[in-house]
Amino acid sequence: MTIDNSHGKYDLICDNCGYIYDEPVIGFHDALDVKKEAGWKSKKRNGNWEDWCPECAGESEG
Repeated sequence: MTIDNSHGKYDLICDNCGYIYDEPVIGFHDALDVKKEAGWKSKKRNGNWEDWCPECAGESEG
């Protein structure tokens, strides 16, 4: 997940499909909390950590 800080808010962006979480998040630590609560999953690919939205995370587990 890219946590992009623009215009005073943080956007959660799936590193797999590019989905952008639809509610603005105000702080970086809040973004991390929202990520967990919303079911996003961290995955290591090619030596880099990525964060995937629940839909992409579910597809990779099935």
